[in-house]
Amino acid sequence: MREIQVSKSVKWVIFKENCTGVFLNLLYFIGLVGLYYIVSYIYPNLKGFVNLSDATTAGLVGAFGGAAISLMGSLFVSKSTHKKQQEVKGIVTRKNVIYSPLYDELKNLQKQLNDLEYPDRIYFNKENEGYHVSGKSHRFYAWGRIKLDVRYTQVPSYLVVALNNFEEGGLEYSTLRGKALKGIEEQLESISSQIHSIEDRYFKMHTNAYSNEFLNKLLKGIKIETVDIEKIYGAHSSELSEEEIRAISNCLNEVCANLASVKSVQEFYGAFITNLNELLLGIEILIRFIQKKFEYQNTKI
Repeated sequence: MREIQVSKSVKWVIFKENCTGVFLNLLYFIGLVGLYYIVSYIYPNLKGFVNLSDATTAGLVGAFGGAAISLMGSLFVSKSTHKKQQEVKGIVTRKNVIYSPLYDELKNLQKQLNDLEYPDRIYFNKENEGYHVSGKSHRFYAWGRIKLDVRYTQVPSYLVVALNNFEEGGLEYSTLRGKALKGIEEQLESISSQIHSIEDRYFKMHTNAYSNEFLNKLLKGIKIETVDIEKIYGAHSSELSEEEIRAISNCLNEVCANLASVKSVQEFYGAFITNLNELLLGIEILIRFIQKKFEYQNTKI
């Protein structure tokens, strides 16, 4: 699974934004200094064309020059202010309709995964979920909704890449889990062929029913006990010898627990959680920056 590094991208964007502000202020200062030198150069040369010793003439020249400079400055400031207001409005809107919904649903998904690790599946759109969810489902629909409307065009490219990778990772997790489940079923079916006291059809039916429960325990490092094994056989469990129970227990706790497919699920799930936390951190930094620089500042005006 590809590693997501959203927080670094967000910090770089914030750094550039802050540098832009400093650069514009510096440019404004340089402009004032340049204007001062221009006026200092023009004023002495006017003496050869205009009688500046006359108070009326000097006043008119000063008024005209001041008005011209004032007009140019006001036009520049007005245009810059309007452009800045539009930019701020767009940034705050993106925060409200894109970043906040993403953060809220990612935070909810994080809570779901803390409450119930290694879910059967993580759903990224309602259509795929259908009516087959049992128990507590794990969902992240926000990104799917955003991709279906105009908001998608407003999402920064680094965040698009990160969210697409995150979604692909969640779907890949479900695929790997399915392979691990099949591996456990195959191991149990293999050992069932050595137990002749139980009908194979009965054994296979219960194996399929409880393999998911066994996989959940193995992924969490929980040992499968005899009472768990007896669930497979139900009333037929009394027909098993101690040696057969030990063989099944060893198959689950040793062989199945160390299957490459099971280990892959554990490793992939760990990487998925790391990416989830990284996404949350990056979006949280972005939201706080927007609130501090644009929203909270505007409430003072």
